[in-house]
Amino acid sequence: MTKTKQKSGFLKSLFGAQDMTVGSPLRSMLLFSVPLLVGNIAQLLYNTVDSIVVGQFGGANQLAAIGLSMPVQMMFAVFFMTVGTGVSVMVSQYFGAKDRENLEKTVGNSLILILGATLFSSILGLALSRWILDITNCPPEVFDSALAYLRIMFLGFVGMGFYNILGGILRGFGDAMFPLFVLFGTTVLNIVLDLWFVAPADKFFGIGLDMGVAGAAWATIIAQTLSAVVCLLRLLHMKHILSINRSTMKLDGRICKQIVRIGVPSGLQQMIMSMSFVFVQSIINSILIPFGTDVVTGVTLFDGAMFVAVNTAVMRIDGFAMMPAQTFNQAAGTFTGQNIGAGKLERVSKGLRICLVMALSVTLIVFFAIWFGGRGLMKMFINDTRGTVISAAVSDAAARDRAAADGFGSLEAYLEDNGVTTTEAFASTDAGKTVIGDFAKSLGFADSAALILSEEGGAIAADFVRSKGFADVDDYLTRRIDKIIEVGFEMQRIMVWGYFLMAIANTIGGVMRGAGDTMAQLFIMISTNIVIRIPLTVLMVNWSKSADYPNGRPSMLFWSMLIAFGLNVIVSSIYFSTGKWKNKGVVSRPAAESAE
Repeated sequence: MTKTKQKSGFLKSLFGAQDMTVGSPLRSMLLFSVPLLVGNIAQLLYNTVDSIVVGQFGGANQLAAIGLSMPVQMMFAVFFMTVGTGVSVMVSQYFGAKDRENLEKTVGNSLILILGATLFSSILGLALSRWILDITNCPPEVFDSALAYLRIMFLGFVGMGFYNILGGILRGFGDAMFPLFVLFGTTVLNIVLDLWFVAPADKFFGIGLDMGVAGAAWATIIAQTLSAVVCLLRLLHMKHILSINRSTMKLDGRICKQIVRIGVPSGLQQMIMSMSFVFVQSIINSILIPFGTDVVTGVTLFDGAMFVAVNTAVMRIDGFAMMPAQTFNQAAGTFTGQNIGAGKLERVSKGLRICLVMALSVTLIVFFAIWFGGRGLMKMFINDTRGTVISAAVSDAAARDRAAADGFGSLEAYLEDNGVTTTEAFASTDAGKTVIGDFAKSLGFADSAALILSEEGGAIAADFVRSKGFADVDDYLTRRIDKIIEVGFEMQRIMVWGYFLMAIANTIGGVMRGAGDTMAQLFIMISTNIVIRIPLTVLMVNWSKSADYPNGRPSMLFWSMLIAFGLNVIVSSIYFSTGKWKNKGVVSRPAAESAE
């Protein structure tokens, strides 16, 4: 074979569908997993760039708003993820079995189902987002920003859902490279849009729109919708594998039933997980970090939004750290699905061993990167601004001024009369906005925005932070950022041990999912993450309450998660060893093991 032909063959193996039922399992895994890993990292950049840009230009409270919205989004995404899981398993098995007719029907039916699922998710999410933030004890200072971010993201659920399912279909064919290039292009677009929409004009070439978290949400849904369009065009041009037309898109009861059988357990798993995260989020929202001391009474003051910001930054880093586990879960699923479809169980065992070694090797690199560089990673996300402090100080001063004018004995009594407990919450109400505006006018300013930008506003902020035991605004900002990084780094050093556990559990789970056995994973998740983790989290948080941490130590949330990860590995390994997962395929053929 000439060098030209060899080069052409290699490029062909990189681009387009990849038959993973023949040839070296190691080579198949590498050609599929490497671009998949890079692609998953690029996918994470969507939300991570949002967090970095918002954290740098909007401060810790706006970063916290994004973090609060993520579990809520995931809870509603389960409707289209249910379809996605069922379709990805069926596509890989029918592709491995070379069953074009059922492959076409599966893809065609999935497009109809995903449209209905995403529209339903969007409508339900828009209707319930405010209520969910209320019941999860969302800190009042971040409530409005979190609600705005959530509602815009729900508007973009159709594009998000279609990208996820179309990318999953392409990966079911063994094509990880094309989705990777799409992600690279749209991630760059997302970064540019983030900076344009979120940054103030003076920080982005004079054209920044200063839209805050709303701008970050719009940037994300525009980029993801474009990704969906490009992937759809790619699928329509893969006529050598399948054709999508009116007949293949006609709903088929048998195909839909298979999608539901495989997908619903995964959807329920994701929904229950998301609901558990929402429950845990309510605990996170209640954690108080000791920060400052009242200069008059000597009483320790607490920051209610700080740990939300800490957790948001840690979870963004955690998203990247979990990539090896998630990537090799997908790789194991596709490899298993194709080979189960072809009746080659022996190759599945080889693929599992290869996946485990690769997953643990990459996880080891992640471990050292976070253990030694975690503080630097945290700094990427955290950057409180003077404007945030001045705004809070003006709100506090305005509320105190009106409380005194209206004859209330204390600020607390005035706030209670208005149905709130903090000045941040008061500032978000119509009455509060009126009071703050009147306060600004009483000082000779046109409105509250003019006061916040003035020297007078800076002086109010200086008095405000001095009352909390800080020298000045800059001292307050520096020490708050340092505290966030310190707490976050402590949490990271607990989490890193869990990455090895999840690399094992997710790889085993990927094999079972690829085989079509999604029900077992549902029961494993319920037993480890619901039955064990949630009660354990509540017990550990309550056990750790003290004068310094009246609502519990934040580290308890992460220790309980680590214990749940360990139990997941144990239960998954025991079930996998029974071999029951081998008989859950959708292809009607005897499983003939290959001698390869």
